Amino acid sequence: MGRKRLLHWLNVTAMSEAHLGRYTAEFDFRYNTRKMSDAERADIALKGIAGKRLTYRRTNAIAT
Repeated sequence: MGRKRLLHWLNVTAMSEAHLGRYTAEFDFRYNTRKMSDAERADIALKGIAGKRLTYRRTNAIAT
């Protein structure tokens, strides 16, 4: 996604300020790896998540 399209998307999409860092980090990753193959990009992404845990926040309705 080009910079101009991203700015348009940011203006049109309802953005949560809490997640703005995630949106920009994803854009940076895609821009910085744009000349790589899909396999190379996937390897980098998988190396970035190594050793991290995915946790879920439980609601009271589900936990009881």
